[in-house]
Amino acid sequence: MKFDWQHRGGNWIAEMPDNVTLVVSPDALQGFSNNPKRGTFWRAQASHWTPNANGVGGTMSRFGRDEYNITHKKRIDAIKAAEKIYLDAVLTT
Repeated sequence: MKFDWQHRGGNWIAEMPDNVTLVVSPDALQGFSNNPKRGTFWRAQASHWTPNANGVGGTMSRFGRDEYNITHKKRIDAIKAAEKIYLDAVLTT
């Protein structure tokens, strides 16, 4: 499966089918910029968006395992973790 990671703000995001979004975010940014601080740790997560029936607003919830408390020293390691969270959740449902 191909993941299309895009840099948005200080985060890296991959949009998946069925309103699922993978996010990799740094623990700290440089001042008011969107650049991660040198040596920052990275976190991985997968979220699912459920829109309201009336089309206005909705609810964001965790998708798959909750590993947000696990930090990674490198962004690429967090990206791999987010991809694994997604694939494990998709393959078990």
